[in-house]
Amino acid sequence: MIPSIGKMAVAVALALAIQTAVGQGPGGQGMGSPGGQGPGGPGGQALNLPPGIVRTDVSTVRALTYQYSLQAAQAAIDACAATDPHIAVVVVDTAGNPRLIMVADGAKSSLVDAARRKGHTAAGVRQVTSVEQKIIQANPTLIIPPQADYLMAPGGVPIRAGTQVVGGIGVEGGDPMEAEKCAQVGVDKLKDVLNPQAPAPNGPSLNAQPTTMPK
Repeated sequence: MIPSIGKMAVAVALALAIQTAVGQGPGGQGMGSPGGQGPGGPGGQALNLPPGIVRTDVSTVRALTYQYSLQAAQAAIDACAATDPHIAVVVVDTAGNPRLIMVADGAKSSLVDAARRKGHTAAGVRQVTSVEQKIIQANPTLIIPPQADYLMAPGGVPIRAGTQVVGGIGVEGGDPMEAEKCAQVGVDKLKDVLNPQAPAPNGPSLNAQPTTMPK
């Protein structure tokens, strides 16, 4: 019996050590807060705050599937074939991640990053980039957060499914306004399947920040 009791004691000690290492007490509760509900701080440590102070949100990233991204990009390239054939097209998701990159014959690959940033801008501000550019120019107190990686230049168009933005398409190369028209053609290619609805009336972007605090 003594060897068995010794083994049980080792097992219990090991279980307690594991609970301590992962920050749990008896019953699986977090050691840093009542009921284990305290949000994690640096290094995964609990913040030791009463409930109802800090919240954690989950972001949803939407994106077109490859099939429809390809259709939109090809339509944009075809639309620019007569006026600006050497373009790059990038379809991005709502977080600005590139989902499809298409570079027309003869176009430079260096155009890709600008196209991506235009698509990211359109998806982020939920507006055609040429329109948003005019809004920013008309409101000197508005600035673009430098960490946003936005490019406020014509050529980006948001992609909507109903009222929801599900991504953006950016076109770079040739005349910027022509590039934006081609991007719009790419978006319009999918209107029968996405049934996009018109956005709200234009106004200062919620993503832009005032340079001075209101009094």
